[in-house]
Amino acid sequence: MSSEKHRKHKKKHSNRKFIITIIIVGVVALLAGGIFYYIQSSQKNVVKNPAKERELTPIEQAEEVSSKAQGQAALGKVADAYKAYDEAIAKSNDAKIKSWLLVNKAITAINSKKLTEAAEFARQAEAVLPTYSTSQAMAQVAEARGDKSSATKYYQKTIERYTTEAKDTPFYEGDLATFKAKVKELSR
Repeated sequence: MSSEKHRKHKKKHSNRKFIITIIIVGVVALLAGGIFYYIQSSQKNVVKNPAKERELTPIEQAEEVSSKAQGQAALGKVADAYKAYDEAIAKSNDAKIKSWLLVNKAITAINSKKLTEAAEFARQAEAVLPTYSTSQAMAQVAEARGDKSSATKYYQKTIERYTTEAKDTPFYEGDLATFKAKVKELSR
C-alpha cells in the first residue's frame, strides 16, 4: 500500500509542478505581450523615415500642401483644398512661395471646373509676383473659358518670361516648344 501512496503522492506532486510551470509560462507570456505592446504604442509617434526627421524647407512645405490639396480636390473636397492653400499662403512671408501656391490653387480650380475662381487666383498670383507660371495659369484659365485671344496673349507672355527665368532648367526646350505650339494652335 505504501508504494501506491507513494505513486499517488508523486503523481500529485508532478501535477503541481505542471500547473506551476503553466502559470509561470502564462505570466511570462503576459509580461512579454505587455512589454511588446508598450514598445509598439510608444513608437507610434516616432518618425521612421529619415527624410522626415529634418525640418522641411519652405518650398518643400509648400509642395506638400499643394500635393495634399490636389488630393482633396480630386476627392471632391475643393473647399478643403482651398483652405489648405489659404493657410499656407497666410503663413508664408516669401512672395515666390505665395505666388506659386496661388498658381497651384488656380490649377486646382481649373481642374475642378471653377473657372471664375481660377481666374481670380491666377490674378492674385500675378499681383504677388509675376512669373512665367502666373502668366501660364492665366493663359490656361483663358483657354478653358474659350477666350483664345487672351489665352494667346498670356501664352506669349509666358514665352517671354520663360526665356529669361528658366533658361537653365532641364526641360527648357520642351516646355518652350509646348508654349509656342499653344500660341500657334490658338492663333488659328
